[in-house]
Amino acid sequence: MKKMAISCLLVVLMLVGMIPSVMALEGPVNSPLLGVSVSDTDPGDLDNKEQWGRVGGRTFGFTVYQASEYDQLKWRPLDVGIAFDGAINAALETLSYNSIVDGKAVWVGQTQVEVLNEFTQTYQSRTVNTEFRLTVRDASDSLVSFALMDGIPTVDLKALTPNAADEVLFTATLEMRAQMPSYDSITGICPYSSPEPIAGDFYPALNVYDCLHTNPNLVRPAITMFDAGFFYEIEIPSFGLAEHDAHMEDLVGGVQTSVDVIYGWIDFLYNDWPGRISNINDNLASIGGTLNTVFTTLSNQEVTLNNVFTTVGEINTKVDSCTSDPEEVLNKLDDLNNSVSKIDEGVSKIPDFNLLMFGLTDFIQDPELQGYVPAVLANSPLYQKLDALTETLTEVNDNTNANTQGISEVLSQSQQNAQTLNLVNDQTNVNTEIVSDTLAQCQQNAQTLTQVNDNTNANTQGISDTLAQSQQNAQTLAQISSQGQQYADIIASLTSQLQESNAIISNLNVAMGSMYTEEELDQAIVDACPGKSEYPGQGPPEKKQSCIEEITVLSPAGEEVTAIGDEVEHPNTKFVDSEENSVKIHTSCSKCIYVGQEVDGWTITEIVDDGKLAEKCD
Repeated sequence: MKKMAISCLLVVLMLVGMIPSVMALEGPVNSPLLGVSVSDTDPGDLDNKEQWGRVGGRTFGFTVYQASEYDQLKWRPLDVGIAFDGAINAALETLSYNSIVDGKAVWVGQTQVEVLNEFTQTYQSRTVNTEFRLTVRDASDSLVSFALMDGIPTVDLKALTPNAADEVLFTATLEMRAQMPSYDSITGICPYSSPEPIAGDFYPALNVYDCLHTNPNLVRPAITMFDAGFFYEIEIPSFGLAEHDAHMEDLVGGVQTSVDVIYGWIDFLYNDWPGRISNINDNLASIGGTLNTVFTTLSNQEVTLNNVFTTVGEINTKVDSCTSDPEEVLNKLDDLNNSVSKIDEGVSKIPDFNLLMFGLTDFIQDPELQGYVPAVLANSPLYQKLDALTETLTEVNDNTNANTQGISEVLSQSQQNAQTLNLVNDQTNVNTEIVSDTLAQCQQNAQTLTQVNDNTNANTQGISDTLAQSQQNAQTLAQISSQGQQYADIIASLTSQLQESNAIISNLNVAMGSMYTEEELDQAIVDACPGKSEYPGQGPPEKKQSCIEEITVLSPAGEEVTAIGDEVEHPNTKFVDSEENSVKIHTSCSKCIYVGQEVDGWTITEIVDDGKLAEKCD
């Protein structure tokens, strides 16, 4: 069996270049194969996009890349919905295409809303007509015409002119609109709408909804929905054998180049890390030296502060001593003044004392004799002594007065010194507070430095851990380098085997080309590889399954047509009656379809599914 499989592969590889690609219109998709960018004029967030229901609508800008590569390229709406009752689940809440008016494609529908009747003051269900308008313009802002595809207005993008970068640019403006009900459904004016809608006219759908007095007991917001998709057809050329070989060599060469680059980085890291580790160790040693210097500086600051406190204590002691000296001086001055007063009093009493002592004033009554008293006294030795004593006492008094003046000056100077010392004391107290604050700041700095030291220790540990991890990474990179070399050897071996296989294929191609015709080779492929002749090298593509098991529709001619099992296709199933009436109904279960729904004149009468469809219709 293994040999047969290899032979089958070789035959398919030989014929790859001879079988053309099968082209089919792909879609609907959000982006065609070669890419597209989209812009949006709605400023709302993802869950609050409502500009297409307001004045001016909402405009999408599309830029389709490499437009000339497509054989066909189209864009069209898929689903449009408007509901005023909280969910798009009724038949006409999904709008249907109606017509093209003034270059705008128009879809129409209906929805229900429960509003207050101002006459009866009761809430009643009212029908509101809805419509959707689509305008498409090209890069020059000119209107783009529509063509119908499956009965839906479609833009043929191949009809638009690409720019110099091979890009097709177009815009699509979407307008969700609703018809204003009669005024018996409205209470007062419309404060959320400008201009105020007139009953019977169409306006932006959300402006109309804002004007309606809806039932506050029901949480049923306005809902709008739009979905569109691209359809494209593109031929992807297949490789011939020579192109295939060249392509494989490019891939193998790219892999080898990548392996060489990876190996170079591994070698660089292996050689670079020892130097980085040495630098890390040097940095750690430098950090340790800096910390030692910081701690030495702190110790010196502590000694300086202690000296400052000692000096402040001495200053306070001297200030205390100075403030007590003036009081002692004052007391001594008081004592000295008392002594001086007593001396003055004694000197003033000496003459009277002399007279009383000798009794001369009492015994010499004769005035003439009294005239001799001074002479007698002058000749008296005792009087002479007393007179000398008087002179001495007078000198003492004069000296005492002079000393008193000097002492007064000293006292005044002492008082000034006391004031100065008080100022010095106040300033010293201020300096003491500053020193205390400085000491507190130094203590905080010491705590901060201690924390820095702790953090540095932690960082050192982290760096050590990182270093250990780096060493492990270096070992891992060395292992990766070894494995990379092994992979390079494996790739080299595969390259060699591939070249041998290409040689075998080439020989077989020559041999079989001379032995068999092309029709015989085709039949050999069918016989050797059942199911693969139309899909060389990969087998038929897997068919997508629908969640619908059986669906029956009623044609306009009154004939029922049923699709069962594999007849229900993804994404659309085509129904044809005996009169050749046909319709395509979306059966991929990506949106809600239901019994009773009408599609282009056909009515769905029965649906059997696995339950997923109900989720789309909730």
